[in-house]
Amino acid sequence: MPSATQIITKALKIAGVLGESETPTAEQASDGLVSLNDMLDSWTTDQTYIFTIETETFPLVNSVYTYTIGVGGDFDTVRPVIIDHVVVNLNGVSYPLQEINSQDYAYIAYKANESGIPNYFYCDYAYPLATIYLYGAPQSDLTISIGRTQQLTSFANLTTQYTFPPGYNRLLNYGLAMEIAPEYGMKMSPEAIAITAEAKANVRNRNLPDPVMKTEVGHLTGIYGYSNRGEY
Repeated sequence: MPSATQIITKALKIAGVLGESETPTAEQASDGLVSLNDMLDSWTTDQTYIFTIETETFPLVNSVYTYTIGVGGDFDTVRPVIIDHVVVNLNGVSYPLQEINSQDYAYIAYKANESGIPNYFYCDYAYPLATIYLYGAPQSDLTISIGRTQQLTSFANLTTQYTFPPGYNRLLNYGLAMEIAPEYGMKMSPEAIAITAEAKANVRNRNLPDPVMKTEVGHLTGIYGYSNRGEY
């Protein structure tokens, strides 16, 4: 369970900024905390750094097909950085929705199609509230379950200790060293660069989604008149 101070100290030593018995100055520690949290924030946009998918369920409103998501939105929760999966639920049966992009959604002529059970969704990932668009409009008594990548925890201060899965301590130490070395005019050794690459690969390979066969996004017959559930 490392603290930010422990990670920053190790990173500064790996980068050659500190000697073996030295500790960071107050300014180095403060700057290191900013760099550490910036690094974690950038990793949040890459699903292969994320070790947890959190699924939350919300009620849908009859015939309403657009919903904001984020703190204070229709779905009042953390705004998703990456949506892993979406399903709608009816009487204990789950129906997966296929994600489409902005162009596919723009090409839908009649977006309020009353299908009862939606087939597709598009998320615009706007900030601070994103909007999820469903096609078609849901019937009553439906709920929607949204699986989103859990954001990596930022370090609130220098002393609080945080728990990460195996492999992350090494990645945090060497990843931060790579981040801060240029600030001090230092160059990482070839050995340290190799260790950083190995640490990243180990974590990212562990977090890679399982390969699943999916319908090609371009084959959206449900959007243009036919349902992907065999309905007209």
